[in-house]
Amino acid sequence: MKLFKRMRLTDRYTVEESREPNDEGGYLVVHETSTLHGYNYQRVFKGNFRECHKEKKRLEKERLKDIYK
Repeated sequence: MKLFKRMRLTDRYTVEESREPNDEGGYLVVHETSTLHGYNYQRVFKGNFRECHKEKKRLEKERLKDIYK
C-alpha cells in the first residue's frame, strides 16, 4: 500500500482580530495547515475587516483552482 507523504489533513484560511492593531489594520488573514508530519500557522494578510474577508475569498478561490486542475 502506498502512503501519501504530503497529504494535507487541514488547509484553511481564517480571519482573526490582531493582537497589535496599528495603521495597517486590526485584523489578520491566517493560513492553517496540518499534515501527518506537523502543523503550520502563519499570517498572510493584515488589514481592516472588509479587506481581510475579500482577501480570504480570493485565496480560497485560488486554492480551489489549484486543486481542480
